[in-house]
Formats: sequence, C-alpha cells, structure tokens
Amino acid sequence: MRPGGLGFDVDPARSTLMLERLEGFERDTRAAITLLWNTPSAMACFEDTGVLAQDTTRELGLVGPAARASGLARDVRLDHPAGIWRFSHIPLASAGAGDVFARAQVRWTEIQRSIEFIRDQLRSLAGGPVRAAAADGAARLVDGFTPDMLAVSLVESWRGEVCHTLLTDGAGRIARCKVVDPSFHNWSGLALALRGQQISDFPFCNKSFNLSYCGHDL
Repeated sequence: MRPGGLGFDVDPARSTLMLERLEGFERDTRAAITLLWNTPSAMACFEDTGVLAQDTTRELGLVGPAARASGLARDVRLDHPAGIWRFSHIPLASAGAGDVFARAQVRWTEIQRSIEFIRDQLRSLAGGPVRAAAADGAARLVDGFTPDMLAVSLVESWRGEVCHTLLTDGAGRIARCKVVDPSFHNWSGLALALRGQQISDFPFCNKSFNLSYCGHDL
C-alpha cells in the first residue's frame, strides 16, 4: 500500500504465496509460544511480575496491549472505527492481571486473531482491477492538501494508539505536523510497574511494554 492507492494488485498466485508464508509463520510462532508457556522458569518470571492495577492504568491513560492487559477495553479500531473497521473487527484481546504474563497473553491472542484476519482477507479479495493506482494517489499528494485545514488521524498500531495531527496554511502546504506515539502514554506505566520489583525483573517488565525511546520524544 502507498499513499492514495496500491503499488500493485494481489493476484491469485501472489495471494496463495502469502497464505503459504502465513502458515509457516503461524507454525513457527506457535511452537515458540508453546515452549515459552511450558517452561516453568519463564512462567516464574512472568506471573505476578510488574503488576499494573486497572485503576492506575486508567489514571495514567495507558493505551494498546499494555492497557488491555490490565482490563481496559481501549482500541482505536473499536472506539473510533474508520474504513474497514466500520464493517469488520478483530475481537478485543484483553486480560485482567496486569502483569508480564498478562501482557504476553494479550500479544499472543492478538497475533492469532491477526493471522485469522489476514487469512480471511486474502481469501475474499475481489476480482478485477484495483480501484486506485499509486500514480493517481501520488499526483493528488503533489497537488497539495486543502488550505487552512486541521486533520487528526488515529490508528491502532501494534504498540497502541498513534495520533497524527496536521495543520495546513492558506496555500495547502503543511504548516505543522505532530505525531504522538503510544510510548508517550505508556512510559509512566512501565515506571510504576517496576516499583518494588527486583532489578533482575527489569528486562521482563521492559520488554512486556516494549516501548520506543524516540516515540516518547515525538
């Protein structure tokens, strides 16, 4: 996909190849996750580690899998549905314990449901030419945006809610652009989850949130 359209169509042969690769990805991922769940030493590091209570999660305004692992039903695809999400949705993956294990569970559930969603979409692609070629989209972008416009976009990324805000000037040129990454909301959650933990628990807590340093600074 490119701004304004598609780079090329997904023909039946390409769709079949993507489905085959998806099967291999699912098989390998399931094997790794099964090994993780069945390793007592790993579970001892995951369970009751880095707990973040639901009330704290709500007060901090956490988003994405970290919020859902503490029992908050926050997902842009459900809260502000647009495009395909007005007609289709992936069931919300959530947990309630708010610990490292809960955050890992949410991720694994989302992986499985995303695989099913991609598989269903590939098997139900409409025939015929694409509706918008990439060249048409590129031309529209070169022509500029609507003058004196404020636009806000919300997208549910793998880490959580991403917000883009755009302001244009009188000539339709970009005057201001601000991006808020989910890491901006969730760093405080990681800090509080580490309260009272052993220093050896830091890697597990850190990667269970898996935040971006540069995302916080955007």
